[in-house]
This record gives sequence, structure tokens and C-alpha cells, in this order.
Amino acid sequence: MDGARIMNAAAYLGLRSKDLLKGCDSVMMCISKGLSGPTGSLVAGSKDFIYKVTRARKCLGGGMRQAGIVAAAGLVALKTIVPRVHEDHANAQRLARGVRFQGNPYIGQDLTMVQTNMVVYEFRDTAKINCLPRVLRASQQGL
Repeated sequence: MDGARIMNAAAYLGLRSKDLLKGCDSVMMCISKGLSGPTGSLVAGSKDFIYKVTRARKCLGGGMRQAGIVAAAGLVALKTIVPRVHEDHANAQRLARGVRFQGNPYIGQDLTMVQTNMVVYEFRDTAKINCLPRVLRASQQGL
């Protein structure tokens, strides 16, 4: 499973990540997407699968010296950031409510789609949009 944002999905659904992964043979999870890690991913699976993944990585030239530094950041992310993922979701809701474009026919937003840490806007005609005043106002409001 591509588990790039598995912790966000688990927090939103009120489940443990391992419950979402039942029936999966393997998972890759990114540490830098939503978990504040500087870089890196985790791969989990059977012993045989991990052997094959490690071998493929080496054959393709993947490797890193001093990988322990990245691993340490990953451990910090797992221990301290995962329990706080729901805060990112609340902040995304706050941002989405704060940066509203009501009455603007060129920008659409569906607040029901802000479920995790992602806020999406639909820009219909970028030639007629000047976002700078709104960005400055949002910045002044602490968004």
C-alpha cells in the first residue's frame, strides 16, 4: 500500500494505522508528508519482501551515508508527531474557514472536502484573480 499519508487517514477515520493496513502485504510510509520529518520513508513487509526491496535499492544505486540521522528524525516523528496529526486537521479546517472566497465566481471551495491536512481551491479563471490582498489579510490574522 502507498501509505504516504496513512497517519492522516487513520486520524481522520479514528482508526489505528495497522487497522487500515489489514490485508496488505507491504506498506511504504513517508516521514516528510505531514509528520515533520526532513526526508525519508519507511517500508514494512515480510522478511523476504524487505530483503528484495533492500537488494533492489542497492542495485539501483540507492544508499545514504549517515542514515542514522534521518532514522532518528523518523523516530521523533513517529513518537511525537503522530499523536498530534489531528491538530494539523484542525488547523486545515481553520485555514479553510479563514480563507473563504464567498461570492467570488473565479474561486471555488468545498469545505466538506477538508478532511485531513489538505485544503483545495478550484481556480476557474486565474487571469481574473488577485490573491495578494487576501494572502496579506490572512497573514495579519495569523493564518
